[in-house]
Amino acid sequence: MAPMVFRKNTVLIMLLALVSVCILKYKSLKNRYHQRQVLSGHLGEFFPITGFTDSSGKQALLDLSRSPITIIDFWFSTCPYCLEEMKQFGPLLKGREKQVTLISVSVNNQQVWKNTLVGREPGFAFLKNHSPGWIHLNLASREDTSLHHLLSTDRVEELARKLQVETYPSCFVLDTAGRILARPQSAVAFLKGLP
Repeated sequence: MAPMVFRKNTVLIMLLALVSVCILKYKSLKNRYHQRQVLSGHLGEFFPITGFTDSSGKQALLDLSRSPITIIDFWFSTCPYCLEEMKQFGPLLKGREKQVTLISVSVNNQQVWKNTLVGREPGFAFLKNHSPGWIHLNLASREDTSLHHLLSTDRVEELARKLQVETYPSCFVLDTAGRILARPQSAVAFLKGLP
């Protein structure tokens, strides 16, 4: 009698394991499908985000005429994936200044971004790379500066609403007219794929 119960329990456990694996695979496929939809959304549309500042706090416009394509890369200072990608930008852009321009746009509030950009912290030293093909800008926030938010929450909400930016880093490839040509998962992978 005991061996029969043992076999039934074993079969039940194996069935539960199989169902669990199927559910996990389904969720993974669903997530990949959603990600593909998000990444292919807005292709061919004009890039709708404006309101950038330079490190002195002055208004800055996106100059899309510097090269045939411009990559806009959104990031923030405490995003480890953003920083890992950005550390590779300098070498990947070297000698490609006429082919591609990369504009790293911080979604940190202006003061946090400026301190990150010009500070002496060794973890951010790579940001001082003076590659002519790599420009650093910040999204100008309309928030009250007394709130001391790490991120410009109003602009993060705008990116989510207008472009479905859900993760960081998030990049967009634009042509000289400002149309979105691509939305790769990784600016580094996109740069490595250029001829």
